[in-house]
Amino acid sequence: NWAKTCGGGIQTVGLQTDGSLWFWGSLTGDANDKNKFLVPTRVSPDTNWTDVCFGYFTVLAIKSDGTLWTFGRDADIYTGSSDKTISLTPQQIGTDADWQSISSAGGFYHLLRKKDGALWVLDASEHRRIKPDSDYKPIAPKKIDFTADIAAYAASGDNIGVILTRDGEVWTWGNVLGE
Repeated sequence: NWAKTCGGGIQTVGLQTDGSLWFWGSLTGDANDKNKFLVPTRVSPDTNWTDVCFGYFTVLAIKSDGTLWTFGRDADIYTGSSDKTISLTPQQIGTDADWQSISSAGGFYHLLRKKDGALWVLDASEHRRIKPDSDYKPIAPKKIDFTADIAAYAASGDNIGVILTRDGEVWTWGNVLGE
């Protein structure tokens, strides 16, 4: 009854056909901590989850009401919360309620699509570099100026994106080898 699963090196997240959200793996990368789940574990009692992906020890998910949520080690990067507690409890990102889908493959760079078809980026790649907390900028989605009809899109790493248009064009950006 799995509708979608996303797997990475040490974490997996999945949606079941009943709209429930599940996680297994590590939220921190530390094999000896309490934030390790060896079997699929239900994240919340909600049954209105529609899309999911994961970032760097962080999961991002969308509910049927169009709201965007996150949980995991770096959830505070996206919520702006001062709470650094690591848990499976989803926290809402922003107040927009028109998100449709999301793509990411374990990094700090995420592509999102709104219900009107517009493509947005949620780029937290600056958090890859260690600096004082006060030096980080708040992370907020930014619209990508792209007018072609999008058939599919994907994001990976810290700044890699690709778009396939309905006309068969492929658009890509980002650093593939190094900085």
